Amino acid sequence: MCADGVRIKYLTNGRHKFKVRETAKKDHLSGVCIFNPNFALVLVEGVDKGIKHYKQLLLNRIDWTEQARPLGEGDGDDEDEDADAGDKTEENGDSPDMAENRCELIWEGEVQERTFKQFRARHSESDTSAKQWLTPKWEGMWDLAKRWVWNGEDL
Repeated sequence: MCADGVRIKYLTNGRHKFKVRETAKKDHLSGVCIFNPNFALVLVEGVDKGIKHYKQLLLNRIDWTEQARPLGEGDGDDEDEDADAGDKTEENGDSPDMAENRCELIWEGEVQERTFKQFRARHSESDTSAKQWLTPKWEGMWDLAKRWVWNGEDL
């Protein structure tokens, strides 16, 4: 039984969230995706083939710098103008710069048995609640992800 842990700088794009969740289910992986205001941690467990496919998707196939499409895209002309106006406010607001977004593998290894029964996504505002979702066996993974320095960044 294998396990992987990845850290994603911004997991805000709905298409990316869907791919992360549904591919884990399709590959029969169990685990958790924890959304935090600072980053997202994805921890999965499963058989070698499923883990290999999932890791390939996260690290190579998803374009993490892709901007989310605005709601209502492809509808009537009047609605497109309203959607464009909404985009301008989101860009000036709290929307992160997706050009800096990335996903990096922070841990991979063997486990004796599964800890999680299925793949779930959870939101966590604090370290305590994140560690609670990870269970005592995996709570050190949260500390590792929190201290993680992205490739190419200075300390």
